[in-house]
Amino acid sequence: MTGASLWLCPPAGSSIETALQELISVTIPPHFGDEKVPAFRPHMTITSDIPDDLDPEGVLEKISLSSPLEVSFKELNIGKTYYTRGTLHLERTPAIVGLARQCRELFAHGGTEEEVVDRWEKEVFTPHVSLVYSAMDPVPDNIRKAVGQDLQEANVGVLHWNGPKGEMRGWKGGRISLVSTHKPIEEWKAMAERTL
Repeated sequence: MTGASLWLCPPAGSSIETALQELISVTIPPHFGDEKVPAFRPHMTITSDIPDDLDPEGVLEKISLSSPLEVSFKELNIGKTYYTRGTLHLERTPAIVGLARQCRELFAHGGTEEEVVDRWEKEVFTPHVSLVYSAMDPVPDNIRKAVGQDLQEANVGVLHWNGPKGEMRGWKGGRISLVSTHKPIEEWKAMAERTL
């Protein structure tokens, strides 16, 4: 990945943060055999390609939020790239899309024109929470089913599942983090963080 990234993370210490971290770090990796899949913090990438020489606190201060942010899991998706191999796709709410557009326009590549942001939003932006980064391609059906089972057992729900009452189907609020994703995954860390 080039530059730094802005992430929307679950509220610190929340049940959904704990459940997702357990899935990412412990439960899902064994399905991928001998491949050493990395652990990472649960997050939705708002945008990437942010120059890493910008003032981290200044970036977070410039973000304005007009409505409360709510993340809702839509479906489990097995993607075609290393970073999207296993994801929870999210509902494209006006608040999520608005935040992504604002951050892309303000910070990506040091600032981007509105028409470029329009194209990025329509063709590239797919709000999701990654569960695994993997080189496995294709992912066999039995692994796809196992990851779905892991989600159900962790009580993490998506819209088309009728799970138990109290099922975790997303989060409200959380934290925006500017993360050093231009470095190797094991060196990713928050350069600055803002609680919503």
